[in-house]
Amino acid sequence: MTNFMFMIIVVIVLAVIILFGTVFGKQLRVKMKGRTDEVMRQDAQTPEGAKDYYNAAIREKEEFYNRASTSFAEISGKRQAAQNDLRNANKEYMRVTKQMNECIDSNNENEAMQYAMKKSTLENKINVLKDTIAEMKEAEAHQKDIMQQAADDLQRLKEEKEQVVFQMEADSQIIELHQSLSLIHISEPTRRRG
Repeated sequence: MTNFMFMIIVVIVLAVIILFGTVFGKQLRVKMKGRTDEVMRQDAQTPEGAKDYYNAAIREKEEFYNRASTSFAEISGKRQAAQNDLRNANKEYMRVTKQMNECIDSNNENEAMQYAMKKSTLENKINVLKDTIAEMKEAEAHQKDIMQQAADDLQRLKEEKEQVVFQMEADSQIIELHQSLSLIHISEPTRRRG
């Protein structure tokens, strides 16, 4: 029994490796996705099929929106953290400047030099943070635009789904009505003769 279970596990692992880790597996997945898309297109000719087709498209748009939203939140969080670092660096810069000035006033040149080196390091840090924050603001604005566009696309797709499915259902009902009227008209002349 143990050998049999081991063989089954090995076969499953090999199948997964072939499907996901090889060129053949990639080609097979692409081919299967193409067939799935074709079946969905054919099914989309009915109201139920159209709902399924639109629901799949909506899921993809929702996933994209969620990724864009997560990315926006990450960028915003990093920008805010960088702004906090900048505030702290500015406070530290003022403290070091004050201490350096106190050392100069008390003729303590060695300590004043140490504070001057710290001040120089802090100036560099502040400049880097300012540049980083500016770049992050641009990235944040760009990501916000992407997120907003994704939200708009998602909303448009949902509205389109409602309109198309409603129209298809209405058309289907009209076709059924015409078919039932046709059956009545076809069966009516046979009743009169009989």
